[in-house]
Amino acid sequence: MNYPDSGILSRNDKKQPDTKQPDFTGTLDIVCDQCGASFTRRLAAWLRESRTGRKFFSLSFKPAQQHSGDHNQHGTSMDDEDVRF
Repeated sequence: MNYPDSGILSRNDKKQPDTKQPDFTGTLDIVCDQCGASFTRRLAAWLRESRTGRKFFSLSFKPAQQHSGDHNQHGTSMDDEDVRF
């Protein structure tokens, strides 16, 4: 993302019929006001309809998957010593 505290949402073209997959997917970039850390979240949205016929979005936010190396919730790398068994 180019702007802090912003995101993008687009239609899920890979959605299979009759599944619980989201109608829309995207990402959300959040910057913590207290510590300045930035977090990326996956965003999923389902188009729903209320009993009165009004349409609305149901949303879900989850941490973005890390593709290289293990990171903790604050985005910093974890050493083997940080993992407790």
